Formats: sequence, C-alpha cells, structure tokens
Amino acid sequence: MISYPFLGIIGQDEAVLAILLNLVDSSIGGVLLKGTKGTGKSTIVYGIPQVSPEIEVNSNCLYNCNPNDIDNLCLDCKNSTENTREQRKIQVVNIPMSISEENLFGKINIEHLIKKGESKFVPGVLAQANRNILYIDEVNLLPDHITDSLLDVAATGTNRV
Repeated sequence: MISYPFLGIIGQDEAVLAILLNLVDSSIGGVLLKGTKGTGKSTIVYGIPQVSPEIEVNSNCLYNCNPNDIDNLCLDCKNSTENTREQRKIQVVNIPMSISEENLFGKINIEHLIKKGESKFVPGVLAQANRNILYIDEVNLLPDHITDSLLDVAATGTNRV
C-alpha cells in the first residue's frame, strides 16, 4: 500500500498531535481516532511509520521484545543465549473483521501436540502488534467478546492466554 505523506495531512491537527505525542511517550497508551467516513483516519494511521523512529528488537523474537527492557522480555528472549539485536521500522498491524479469538490472542499448535506430544504456543496478531501500531477499522463491527478482550489487553498492557 502506498501511503500518503504523514506530514502532508491537513485539517486533522489534534489527531496528528496525539499520534506524535504517543511516538514521543508510549506511556500515554494509544490513540483512538474517531470520525466520519472520508476524514482521513486510515491515511493518518498508515502514514505513521514514515515519521516514527525505528525500534530495537531481538531479531528472532515473535513479540518484538525490547532487548533493553529486561523485566518485560518474553520467555524465549529470557531463555535464549543468542539474542541478536536489530533496528526495525514500526508496522501497522491490521485486525480483520473476521478474526477469531485464537488468531488474535494466540493458540496451541494442535498438529505439534499430536505429533510430538508437547504443547507449543503459536502467538496471535496481538504478538505481532506489540510495540507496533494496532489498527482496527470499524471496531464497532467486531464481535462484542473480541472488543471486550481487546479493551482488557489495552487497559492492562498484558495479553494472557
């Protein structure tokens, strides 16, 4: 997708400011863009990676762990002795309207369980969205239980499966 230049957005000063503030201080916790059709919400969101700084991650981490935040590393990063670091541009991770709870939050790989007799967790879309941008177009069309669970994750900052 070709994105419109983020800095070329006109007439959405509050939205642009809120996003820039979140880029500077992620503890703000996110931005909810609300507006009628055609106001440029999607254009703004898909332009964010153009102005955002790169993030440092452990290369093989499925959760985009910050290698400098030792207290919040995933178990794989904590247990690995071969973590290599790399810089990455943040991405926009889109949640489709038809997403299931398993694909959103993560699931057990049943095939691996049957073949090897051991459980193996497969991260969901929220793992990919960690330290990136989570984008939900038409959040009101998601099933209530998905929306409620997303709100819980957003409020606590933790996805427990």
